[in-house]
Amino acid sequence: MAGVILDTVIIMKILLLIIIALTSTLGLATLAGAGDIVVVTARTSTDQAPTEKISRKTIEKIYMKRKIFWKNGKRIVPINLSASDPLREVFTKEILRRGHRTLVEYWNGKHFNGISPPVVLESEEAVKRFLRKVPGGVGYIRAENIEADLRVIYTIKEKRTDGPDDSK
Repeated sequence: MAGVILDTVIIMKILLLIIIALTSTLGLATLAGAGDIVVVTARTSTDQAPTEKISRKTIEKIYMKRKIFWKNGKRIVPINLSASDPLREVFTKEILRRGHRTLVEYWNGKHFNGISPPVVLESEEAVKRFLRKVPGGVGYIRAENIEADLRVIYTIKEKRTDGPDDSK
């Protein structure tokens, strides 16, 4: 009887490992299939953000709160998606080029200087609503979700790994 219980426990552990592996693989597939991500601001009658596209380095400075004003002197309000959102993972990797632990340490250090990390919202729809209401807001969404009242200031191109590399 004890042998049967031990075998059952081993089988359950193996099944659990398989489920974890499949879940992780599906998560990576979701990231890879995210499509282009656009960094956007609102198009309003009181435009506060630049009308031209800006560099990855400038977006990084905005999200690390090292650039807090637009050229016209208006405050910048960066918006993040939740830490569990696959878009945020891609954005962090491509724009901030830092790992989670490094960012936590960075923001812990900034906290003592009275500087808070970007506002976190739970969905792309929430980001769009926020941008429409808060002057100077900057956020990121999937390119397919862009609307006429949003202005693209930077595009993160999806990395395609399923075909030959034409960049050489």
